[in-house]
Amino acid sequence: VLIICTNSMKNMWKQEWEKWGPATGGIVVIGGTPTQKRKLFAGERDLGFKLASETGSPVTLEVGVFNGTGLNKSDNNDDKDVVARFGFAPAASLTCGASGYWGRHRTPAGVSFVKNRYGADAAWAVTNGVTLKGEAVFARELGHDPFGWLAQANLNLGRKAVLVVRFDMYDSDGLDAVRRTDTWQVGVIRYLDPNLKVKVFVEKPEERGHDTRNNRVTFETVLGF
Repeated sequence: VLIICTNSMKNMWKQEWEKWGPATGGIVVIGGTPTQKRKLFAGERDLGFKLASETGSPVTLEVGVFNGTGLNKSDNNDDKDVVARFGFAPAASLTCGASGYWGRHRTPAGVSFVKNRYGADAAWAVTNGVTLKGEAVFARELGHDPFGWLAQANLNLGRKAVLVVRFDMYDSDGLDAVRRTDTWQVGVIRYLDPNLKVKVFVEKPEERGHDTRNNRVTFETVLGF
């Protein structure tokens, strides 16, 4: 059971649900406070700033400078991480871009490693109902050379649903195929209204060097504000 309410009413709902169904198992309360959000998405933010060109132009440029130490961590060195992306739209139906991330990672022991990443992406609206997307990323990080790429096709099913087929490959070290993972995803996105959508996806990963099956079915609701 999922209950969505204001932050001030969450404890009341928790108490009432415990009275009604004490044998249903543990009850998890996710509040909207910044502390709770940091627990859910730990490490997803950093301190810095970004400059971006005007939107709507066929040529776009974004540049950001960040501490590179992660969320709620003091800067422990003089290095800064630089992130940039150049985008180009030669036609209304085609967009492409190149991006880069240049930085350094310092371990608690004081050892410094290069943390560089390079990427390219493209999206093509073939028809009114079909869109193709692709992306590739190469990196030099912590003494390894991870890389990966993905290809995705979207097919509109009427005006409120989208069929998504996606394949992605990721190699965590770039040395051999043992650490490579190939993943197929097939799913449907259903728009219930302009601010609410439901996603159902089936994921089939294949980890080289491992025979264990790890297939997953994911159900997700997304609410915009």
